[in-house]
Amino acid sequence: MASHIDLVQQPISFTVTSGVYVGNGDSLYISHIGNSSINMGTKSLSLNGILVVPQLKENLVSIAKLTKDNNCVFACFPWGLRYKGFGNRGDTFEGAS
Repeated sequence: MASHIDLVQQPISFTVTSGVYVGNGDSLYISHIGNSSINMGTKSLSLNGILVVPQLKENLVSIAKLTKDNNCVFACFPWGLRYKGFGNRGDTFEGAS
């Protein structure tokens, strides 16, 4: 989920009346849906179906959806993270936290 429309490519207006429910029980308005990517040096990871929720204070990424969309795995460690692609995406990436 993204807090600003500029973070997604080719945003489409979201016409469904449902919203995103947060911890206090409030429902936040979804204004658009779109796609984006995360640049990882020479490669990029696709982020598909991003909901634009203007009231969010921080942007959120679902690791489960990211790994499914990109056929990869992420491992998180105290010192950082490791990424490994499967199939045609046999690339790897390691980054500091």
